[in-house]
Amino acid sequence: MTYFWLSFCSSDMPEGEQFLGGCLIEADDIDDAIKKSHRRGCNPGGEVVCLQIDAKREPNLALFKLNHLYSKQELIDMGEYRSWQQAIDSGGDVI
Repeated sequence: MTYFWLSFCSSDMPEGEQFLGGCLIEADDIDDAIKKSHRRGCNPGGEVVCLQIDAKREPNLALFKLNHLYSKQELIDMGEYRSWQQAIDSGGDVI
């Protein structure tokens, strides 16, 4: 098992409000992560970008609860929104 960060958005929302949330999931692969996010109630729908967490980011995982849908404001308050957005912009798998 490994960790995946799932970031959800909706292009139907106004600009600046398109981010629906993000969650950390422990799963076998991307498909399993998406299925688990639905089962655990932390998938708000919309488009999803899924990032497998590499060893460089693993020390930061202690900051996060598994299976919790984080809002943009929660991530900003934690000082993590920008770092996750940069990781997504640099090569997440868009599903």
